[in-house]
Amino acid sequence: MMRKWKDVFISRVMAYLSQQVRLVVPFVFLVAGLTIGAVLAAHPDLIDPSSFSDLVSGFIASRVAAGYWSVVLHSFLTAGAFLLAAYAGGLFAYGTAVCLALPFVRGLGVGLACGMLYGAHGFRGVAFCALLLVPVAFFNCLVLLAACRDSIGFSGKIFLWIRSGVTADAVQSDCKRLHLHYMVYTVLTALIALADGLLSRMFMGAFSF
Repeated sequence: MMRKWKDVFISRVMAYLSQQVRLVVPFVFLVAGLTIGAVLAAHPDLIDPSSFSDLVSGFIASRVAAGYWSVVLHSFLTAGAFLLAAYAGGLFAYGTAVCLALPFVRGLGVGLACGMLYGAHGFRGVAFCALLLVPVAFFNCLVLLAACRDSIGFSGKIFLWIRSGVTADAVQSDCKRLHLHYMVYTVLTALIALADGLLSRMFMGAFSF
């Protein structure tokens, strides 16, 4: 009896640690992307700052002119593209690489944007990031990390199934759980997009870089 409880306890601990690893590794890639983006922004000789400045100005101008629902739709489609890519990566045995690249690319974009805005506009750029960029990016990144965690786990399960390590019933059960989780992530992404539109209506007019 004690041996049975010991085996159950060890299996649950290992499952918990495995789940945390699937979350920590994408987080490390996200932080790496943020760091590299900030470093690139601090060295104008490595990138073309004028083209990026034009891109930011165009983004701000389009958001000021756009209506609330246009901003919401754009925000949802942008975050949804990352979510869709993470979902697709989870359906392949070797999709883990995709699920690790996505947080890195997301972090690279945020780090580069924040660094360039600070370098070009000083504290006005910091205020723009604090009010409009970072809050939305933070919650979208949390959703993306959770999605990548689930997709990495399911991708590994498919890999084991191909190698006859698990049964088809186990894969089917995890597939249902994956779809349920992604339904939740899609709803959360839509809510974040609604908040993004609200923040744009409240603060975007205060910035004219």
